Amino acid sequence: MNIGIDNLSKYFKSDRFNGVIISLMNTIIMLFCSGYIGALLGGVKHSTLGVILTFIGLVFYIILEILRILKEKNFPLSVLDHLNAVEELKEVKEAYSRQLKVYEFIDDSIKSLNEETCPITDSSYEQLCSLELDKGLEGILRNLNNRTNYFLNVDTDKFTIGICLDFILKKVISLDEYEYGRHELILKDDFQLSKYLTAFKDEDNSIDQFGYAIHSTFRECIKFSKFICKDLVGENVTLKLICSPIPQVCEGGDLEARGLIYTFYEGSNPCPNDIEHILLIHGRLVANWLSKYEDCVKSRFKIQQENDANIQEPPEVTELRIRLNGQVKQ
Repeated sequence: MNIGIDNLSKYFKSDRFNGVIISLMNTIIMLFCSGYIGALLGGVKHSTLGVILTFIGLVFYIILEILRILKEKNFPLSVLDHLNAVEELKEVKEAYSRQLKVYEFIDDSIKSLNEETCPITDSSYEQLCSLELDKGLEGILRNLNNRTNYFLNVDTDKFTIGICLDFILKKVISLDEYEYGRHELILKDDFQLSKYLTAFKDEDNSIDQFGYAIHSTFRECIKFSKFICKDLVGENVTLKLICSPIPQVCEGGDLEARGLIYTFYEGSNPCPNDIEHILLIHGRLVANWLSKYEDCVKSRFKIQQENDANIQEPPEVTELRIRLNGQVKQ
């Protein structure tokens, strides 16, 4: 690398000096020779000295042209190839460094999932079930939320990030009856888009065109389990929107996504080639956590029902209940 740069530096220093000298000499020679030859053509009597000087001038001109040709021939083209290779190597190293960081963050997210779900046993569901839904989701997406610029490979720290779940267990009514509903969680909202993100509905005619574009993109992502990266134009800003589906735990067939992960940011750069796979990994992590969470809630309800059924009534309470029932009959 140092040799190539030194050669290039020497070349341009020499070329700058030689260029000035050659240009000056060529100008003088051409003026003299053209003037003398013009005079001869005009019928002016020539002299031996003039012919000799013209001949010498032409020789010098030829020599200078030879130097110019040699200069172009000796141009260190290999230096340009070397510099191109250095630039390409720099880009590869940056991409590799980003990938290592991304893999490290994904690994940390997987560990977070394991830490919350591995302690679950048949006899203990408190750790996961007692955790607030939003807190659990924030833990799974902590790295995506805190290091979004690494994942998206952009030079900005302003994002709006969150998830929209199309259906989530809201309440256990009985062992065979459950209540489901939608749930939205905004992890960060630097662009103040909450009015569009917390009112996501199938049909909402009360929002403006920008909000409608967001909602239609969300519906497309969920319905077709489709990764989307597009530009949205608002009144005062143009934002890039990335949506990635949160799949069902048992993927396959034509199942709609369970929800989506979304990110808004300013920028005109195309989405990174690997961001679709990165966000899908996080979507699967969320799907697995939600499955464990819902199983935990259902199992805890079942255990509570069984415990209530196994409670032995004290004899005094039984006797009092019998007496009260007898009085009611009388």
